[in-house]
Amino acid sequence: MTNAARHSRADHALVRVRVDDALRIEVTDNGGPSALPWQAGVGLSTMAERAAELAGWCRCRPGPEGGEVSAVLPLRSD
Repeated sequence: MTNAARHSRADHALVRVRVDDALRIEVTDNGGPSALPWQAGVGLSTMAERAAELAGWCRCRPGPEGGEVSAVLPLRSD
């Protein structure tokens, strides 16, 4: 959400959360395509590193209407 607010021209963002065998989070915004090539900065790279430390993943990419960030964090079933 912070990245959408700081770095896009979006006027809305959508957050989807699902819980099953993992916590699944998706954030999309309508910031539109950028004139510059899209690349992840320090914040997005750090989110991916933190997810990997928990045996999950986080992907950040441009989407059809703006930015997309998806993350999956496995849940323990002990």
